[in-house]
Order: sequence, then structure tokens, then C-alpha cells
Amino acid sequence: STGLRRGEISRLRWAHLDIGERVFRIPAKLTKNRQAATVPFSRSLRDDLAVLALARDSDDPNNKIFPVMPTVRHFNKDVWRAGMRKVDQFGGRVTFHSLRSTFCTLLLKNDRTDSGMVSKLMRHSDPRLTLKVYYSVREAEKREAIDAAMEW
Repeated sequence: STGLRRGEISRLRWAHLDIGERVFRIPAKLTKNRQAATVPFSRSLRDDLAVLALARDSDDPNNKIFPVMPTVRHFNKDVWRAGMRKVDQFGGRVTFHSLRSTFCTLLLKNDRTDSGMVSKLMRHSDPRLTLKVYYSVREAEKREAIDAAMEW
């Protein structure tokens, strides 16, 4: 529930976490575009991180939040255990990056977020990238949108 990239997640340190403000403050050297980022997160992730913080071995703020990241093989096993197919009926492949794509699509489908806000949350320099690459719309959803718009 952050839209962070896999590499960014793997480099997160406890020092980057501001649990009270519900944000990660990520230094420029750790982001893809080499710009410092303040990344907000959900209440549910805050609660999970609070539990994780209590269970950690050390109070060293330079320790990684997630010292072990799943390998592609383990991720694929988790996808299989969840009853998901590696390739969906539309030909889309399920990868770790799919989590970022899903985050973006869910935000865009929320009536309270516009594409500009979503582009900022995804940390894209060009909002067109957000809509072109990350937003997934199925044909049935297009028909539903037309039907909803025509009900006046």
C-alpha cells in the first residue's frame, strides 16, 4: 500500500520511517529517479509496521525494515499458493512489479483521487506514464462507465 518499487523496499531503513506521520522519508540516493521522496502509507500498513518494530532484534535505525526480500522463485510460489495464475486471462504476467501496478490502478479507480494525485503518489515525472503504463481498464469497465454516465 505504498507503490514503492522492489529495490526501494529492499533498501528501507527504520530511520526512513515516520510512523506518526505515516510516511517513509527516502533519501535521493535510494530512489530510482535520485530525488528524495516522502511516501505516505495506509493506516493498516502503519499498524503492521508498528508490530514489526516491536518484534525487531535491534533498535539500530540503520537496520533494514525488510532484511530479506522474496526471490522471484519464492514470489512465484506465493502467487501459486494464493490460487493466482502466473499469466492472467488477458496475457498479463504477475510479477513483484504487479503490486505497484495494482496500487496505481486502485488509486485511479477511487473517485476521490485524480490522475494528477496518482502520478505524484507513483512519483512519475510525466503523468502520461501513469495512465499509459500502469492504469488497467477492462472492456467491461468501459461499458459500465458509459452506462453510468448516461444515467441522467
